[in-house]
Amino acid sequence: MSWIQVVWSFKDAITSAKLAQMVENVRVHDHRADGSQGASFGFTAYTPTWKGNGGTDPAIGNGNLWGRYSKVGSQVSVKLGFVAGSTTTFGSAGWVFGLPPALPSVPFPAGPPAATQLPTKGGGLLLDAGLAVYLVSAVRLFAATNTVDVVVPSAGGSRSGFGAGATQPFTWGTGDELAIAFDYETSA
Repeated sequence: MSWIQVVWSFKDAITSAKLAQMVENVRVHDHRADGSQGASFGFTAYTPTWKGNGGTDPAIGNGNLWGRYSKVGSQVSVKLGFVAGSTTTFGSAGWVFGLPPALPSVPFPAGPPAATQLPTKGGGLLLDAGLAVYLVSAVRLFAATNTVDVVVPSAGGSRSGFGAGATQPFTWGTGDELAIAFDYETSA
């Protein structure tokens, strides 16, 4: 059974109202697709950078790219995402999103194996408007660029994931959405 079939097998048990609530929970009630704000819970708004990890960069056009973060001590909580508009372009490679500005860099363990990326707890949803919902189970932080990418299952539901991008895990278009939330620890 492919990963998409697994996602859709849950559709019978999840009503459209429950699915809408799940999407809203990933947006964490403080940022809505239309750009309006709900309860802030101490989060600060920022606009993350959205780049291609090689190849042509994506561009938000008339879509909505958003981010929010909160820092308590060295712990940072981030929520970010986008809703694609009719003029949004998706580039030609996998994507990375910028971490909040003016925060100390992400610490990485020293020694072998040389760590260039750090998996961190996180989750979210990728919505292929009207067609499918993909669950995000992890994000990866990149030390050299202070960016994050989104790990999605590869074809056939394999656990060896790859980063979301122009055609991963589906070909993105108008109305499609990405919403993730994750935590990490800074060096200060």
